[in-house]
Amino acid sequence: MTVSTMINREGRTKLAHSLRQLVDGEITTDQFELFELGRSGDIAINEIWYYATTLYHGLYPYRLRSKHALFQDDREQLERCIMFLNSELEYRWPPFPRMIVWYWLFLIGVLLGSASIILSQLGLHMLAAVLCVVASFLILLVWLCSKHVGARNAQAFWRTGEREVWPFFNRVEYEQAMISAQGNH
Repeated sequence: MTVSTMINREGRTKLAHSLRQLVDGEITTDQFELFELGRSGDIAINEIWYYATTLYHGLYPYRLRSKHALFQDDREQLERCIMFLNSELEYRWPPFPRMIVWYWLFLIGVLLGSASIILSQLGLHMLAAVLCVVASFLILLVWLCSKHVGARNAQAFWRTGEREVWPFFNRVEYEQAMISAQGNH
C-alpha cells in the first residue's frame, strides 16, 4: 500500500478549485489538463488529477455540460475527490492503474500500418505486406491483452480499500471528512 509522504495543502487547494470548475462546466477539459501538478510528493494530487482525466476524451476541448455532462456517479466521485483534497488525510491507495505501455504498442501498430500503405504506394509490396501483418498483430495484441491486463489491474487496485468511497481509504475516513466539511460551513 502506497502512503503519501506529505500533504501539499497549496497544491490540493488548487486542484480542488480546478476540479470544481471542471465539474461545474466553468473550464474546458483542455484548461483542466493544463493544471500544473508540480513535484510536491503528495500522491493524492497526481492520482486524483489522473482519475479526472479518464472521465472525458481529449479529442477536442469542451465543457462538461449538456451533452458532455458527467454521469451522476462520476460527478459524485469527483465531489468525493474535492472533499478529500480539502481534508488533511494521507492518500493510502496504490497508484491508479495506467495503461501507458498498451497505448505505445497501439501507436507503433498504427504507425507501422501507415508505413505499409506508403511502402505499397512506392511499389515495395512485400515489405508493405510484412509491415501490415506486424501492425495487425500489434493492434490485435493490444486489444486482447489490454482488456485482460487492465481488468486484472483494476480489480487489484479496487481490492486495496473501499471502492465506494475512493479516494478515501474507508468509510470511516469518508464519514469523518463529511462531518468536518459540514462543520466548516
